[in-house]
Amino acid sequence: LHIMVARNIGGARLLASDLIDSRLEMAKKMGAAVTINPTKEDLKERVLAETDGNGADVVIVAVPNIKAMSQAFDVEACPPRNQAGPFSGGHLTHKR
Repeated sequence: LHIMVARNIGGARLLASDLIDSRLEMAKKMGAAVTINPTKEDLKERVLAETDGNGADVVIVAVPNIKAMSQAFDVEACPPRNQAGPFSGGHLTHKR
């Protein structure tokens, strides 16, 4: 759902993170350019690689989970240009 909303409001390049692969497959179908399962690869490293080292412009954490919120701060651009929250389900948007 968050990927669809971000795509419709102009998210240029959408990255999605989730622990469940079937959700990542759905995110890809909904328009995510990149999907990341942080149990299989380093989330921060991958987001920085996908954003030329800039980090995500917008981070949406859709779960009330301290670890997810902490990861969101780790991957957002400094300073972030936009902020959605306080919770984002692990969906990341990078606008150019």
